[in-house]
Amino acid sequence: MRYLAVITLALLVLTGCQTTDYAAELKRVRPLAERGDAAAQNSLGVMYHWGYGVTKDYAEAIRWYRKAAKQENAGGQYNLGYMYSNGRGVTRDYKEAVRLRWYVNISNISYG
Repeated sequence: MRYLAVITLALLVLTGCQTTDYAAELKRVRPLAERGDAAAQNSLGVMYHWGYGVTKDYAEAIRWYRKAAKQENAGGQYNLGYMYSNGRGVTRDYKEAVRLRWYVNISNISYG
């Protein structure tokens, strides 16, 4: 159940739905993120990155992406890499971007 809010937000963000009650999603996602849930931390980063239900704030997005990435959350790693590759809230650093995004690609390969 705790992932329902995170999954719902991710699906709505991916499909481009503009009718989402982001304030309600924020109320559900923030407590999970603050308790250390990596998927929720990534989702909260997405909300700050794009301004969904909050004021757009790249520094805050990076803070949440980092927390998720440190827990080896693929979304957090990828999104943090995106921020580095585009210089959003951080100095553009292609090496760090490639390291983060490459790791996600390699770590998601299935051999069985």
